[in-house]
Amino acid sequence: MTGSGRLLLLYLRRDRVVAPGWVLFLVLLVVGMVPYYGKVFPTEAARLDFVAEVGGNSALTAFTGPLHGHGLGNLTVWKIGDIGFTLTALMAIMSVVRHTRAEEESGRAELVGAAVIGRFASLTASLLLACAASLLTGLLTGLGMIGNGLDAPGSLTMALAMAMRQGHAGGRQAGRGAGGGVLPPLHRLP
Repeated sequence: MTGSGRLLLLYLRRDRVVAPGWVLFLVLLVVGMVPYYGKVFPTEAARLDFVAEVGGNSALTAFTGPLHGHGLGNLTVWKIGDIGFTLTALMAIMSVVRHTRAEEESGRAELVGAAVIGRFASLTASLLLACAASLLTGLLTGLGMIGNGLDAPGSLTMALAMAMRQGHAGGRQAGRGAGGGVLPPLHRLP
């Protein structure tokens, strides 16, 4: 793992626009659904009617999963959870691929490998970057949901789930082929 720190600094420098863009997009996507659903379903009666309608529609339940509860947080997570989990996993996969496989294909990995670095330094640095982006996305998502008036335990659970999905995606693969196999079932893990 010699040289992982230096490579991590290089990857942070190279991703100084892309990584914050992904994190900001994902946080705003998830957190932005809270006020949207607050406007669409302003009263508890409207939310209860919607939950009853969704529960009675087996086709919708088959595609989106069951809706547990009628709170604003429940609706938000039910609607945007799969999308958020999938996109966060995709962010981690693309980050790891960019700093491992793409570097090998362009020839830069051989140039960097000629220096004094360990065999797994590039993979370690790219996984650390993906995990850091994961944790930051989860933290900001949780704080944003709490800031929108949702309960803290539910918001932090959603934030932790987003952070863990990203870390899983980056940690389970280091190439394009494996990433495509991990992404589809990943967002359905309990």
